[in-house]
Amino acid sequence: MKSLMLSKTWLVVFGMIALLSACNKNDTTEAEVETYVEETVYRIQETGNMGKFGCYELSFPITLTYPDGSVSEEINSYEELKQVLRTWRQENDRPRVRPVITLPFSVITEDGDLITVETTQDLRVLKMECRRMFFENNGPNGHDGRGKFCFKLEFPVSILYPDGTTVAYTDRREMHKALRQWRKDNRGATERPHLVFPLNVIMEDGTVVTVNSKEELKALKEGCN
Repeated sequence: MKSLMLSKTWLVVFGMIALLSACNKNDTTEAEVETYVEETVYRIQETGNMGKFGCYELSFPITLTYPDGSVSEEINSYEELKQVLRTWRQENDRPRVRPVITLPFSVITEDGDLITVETTQDLRVLKMECRRMFFENNGPNGHDGRGKFCFKLEFPVSILYPDGTTVAYTDRREMHKALRQWRKDNRGATERPHLVFPLNVIMEDGTVVTVNSKEELKALKEGCN
């Protein structure tokens, strides 16, 4: 009888150990996924010194290109970006190559210029023109707690093109389509389209700020650090 009870006791103990191990394994897996997501977002921002601690704000929508060459659905915010990466990582165990941002994409400078990045050379130039050293002095660890962006545009916004034309846009998609077409039609242009002031921006905490000049925009961006 004692032998039978002892056997049952050990079965219960082993069962609890197995259950705890499974729980720890699941927790570790979730932690690994979140770490992967944060590291990938960090690397995307670091390629062009973009985001809260860089010189430029990434202008959504964007897409990602996966290691197999396929392209993600349209992504409209950093939260959507993280969710897309999270889903992909859960479906791809221990990937050797990370998804990357698809070219072309657009960024907003501290002065309110709008730059369309079409090539890897454009990306290198973008990074070289930024003198902020955050990404060289900091790694991805703790990136989740640092925030992702300084501000995003509140639509509608107007853009002044180098030929003097001003166009109002009601949403991001419309603006991006126009900017890419302008870039395609003006390959040799040295001047850039830029935002018309005053305009409203939405800060990371959700507050809306009216910006009256490029000097105010630059001060706002610098204040995010």
